[in-house]
Amino acid sequence: MPHSAMLYMAGLYSQFDKEDRFVILTRDANTSVCRVHHRMPVVLEQMHIRDWLKDRDAARDILSGAGPELVAKPW
Repeated sequence: MPHSAMLYMAGLYSQFDKEDRFVILTRDANTSVCRVHHRMPVVLEQMHIRDWLKDRDAARDILSGAGPELVAKPW
């Protein structure tokens, strides 16, 4: 994210047979990522984390949106 050192990604979590399982959700890459790969994680802006966790309609909007533009930063 251009304005943050943190990158928040949407995912799902569950327990199965006493084992923790999780997955990072992906989507088609937006214009900031498509030169590198055709898929990208569903990136959450910090202000949308609570929406992702607590609001089903807002989570659907997050999944259907293009996602924020990302920037490459030097290592």
